[in-house]
Amino acid sequence: MTINRQLALGFGAVLAATSLTATVAIIMLQSTVVQKDDLARGLGERLARIEALRYRAEQLVATSRGYLITGDETYVARFEGASRLFRENLEQMEAGANPSDLGDVRAAWQDYVTVAERAAHRRSGSSDPASVLAYFEDVVKPSRDVLDDRIDRLVRGERVALTAAGERSRVAAHRAGATVAITSLLTLVIGAWLALATRRRLADQFERAQSATEQARRAVAARDEVLAVVSHDLRSSLTAIRLVTSPLRSRPPPDENLALRIGKIDLAAQRMNHLIDDLLETARAEAAGLELHCERCDLAPLISEACALVEEQAALKQIKLSSVAPHLEAFVDRERVSRVLSNLLGNAIKFTPRGGEVSTRLDREPGFVRVSVSDTGPGVSPDQLPRLFEKHWQASASRSRGLGLGLYIAKNLVEAHGGTIRADSVPGHGATFSFIVPTSADPSHARHRQGAGGGPRSLPPSLLEGGA
Repeated sequence: MTINRQLALGFGAVLAATSLTATVAIIMLQSTVVQKDDLARGLGERLARIEALRYRAEQLVATSRGYLITGDETYVARFEGASRLFRENLEQMEAGANPSDLGDVRAAWQDYVTVAERAAHRRSGSSDPASVLAYFEDVVKPSRDVLDDRIDRLVRGERVALTAAGERSRVAAHRAGATVAITSLLTLVIGAWLALATRRRLADQFERAQSATEQARRAVAARDEVLAVVSHDLRSSLTAIRLVTSPLRSRPPPDENLALRIGKIDLAAQRMNHLIDDLLETARAEAAGLELHCERCDLAPLISEACALVEEQAALKQIKLSSVAPHLEAFVDRERVSRVLSNLLGNAIKFTPRGGEVSTRLDREPGFVRVSVSDTGPGVSPDQLPRLFEKHWQASASRSRGLGLGLYIAKNLVEAHGGTIRADSVPGHGATFSFIVPTSADPSHARHRQGAGGGPRSLPPSLLEGGA
């Protein structure tokens, strides 16, 4: 997992935890407020019903006392109506609450109704008001006091319940706040831990990257030093071989077999020189960059010179060389373009069968000149075309294997001019490699190619100068 992905996941987790904390806190606070409101509303309604019940009780007492004092029969009807309303209010309260809480009130009400009805019978059967009033004070009033006490007790209980509910709501709100504080603290701790862990991880990765870079730098420096020494020694040996073979080739010996062997030795020395040039060119491209010395020049002579350099190689395979090269000028580095042509022509001759043909062509395009090299070889399969210009890549079917650098170097040189290179082929009908180079010194065309390390680095002088 990359460090950027870890950072994203870590800070995402902190953000999610913070959001979850806020959500939980909001839900808890809302739940507490709703519960408190519901409880307060319910207790308020219950207290209102209790007060209504107290009013009905006072009506009972007033109507029963009025009848005992006056003997007026209308008080009897009022008493019965008040008793009915009291019972209805009591039943409503029992339907919305625990009936056991109202049992004492119901018992006191029933007892008072019984006592009041007895007092009413005593009043209707006696002509002595004093005895009726004495009965009221001795029996009815204590029963009324019991009923009032049960209702007062019920009111006190409801108020205690309301106080307790308020306390529970306060505790719940306090817990919600504590939960928010604790969760926020945990979120801060996790965030701080994540920041420290990320800092340590970045520091470790930076140290590993520095160490790997230093190791790579040392390895490349060692490779370049070895390449410089080896190329110098190889060139010295190859120069000695060619110094011996050149006079022999200018004056061929009578023995044809010996002359043929001398030619093969000289050709092998040329190929070895070409391989060394490939290695050095690759090292320059990847290390110090390709510095071009561009000028306006006619490409037709360059093609003629390149063809002349491979004439002997083509003659050994009886390959016909042809060219269509009108005089077209381009703004290029003469030596670099000659190198591209040499690589493309050598590659075409290598894969063209005996008796085949290799042709070159120049064409003008808007702002560019196109150079094409075609052969009559076996061609390249479509799946291999995209990889032809990769470093060290070669077709698996190739019987003549080299370093796989020729086309890679050609691509780097052409792109350094601001051009492009491509390959077109139909299997069985040969291949055509073509590249374009600019006709003017337009800054948008040319570009300086840096090495793979992201910038120039020092190379042994023998590499930068050609390794001779």
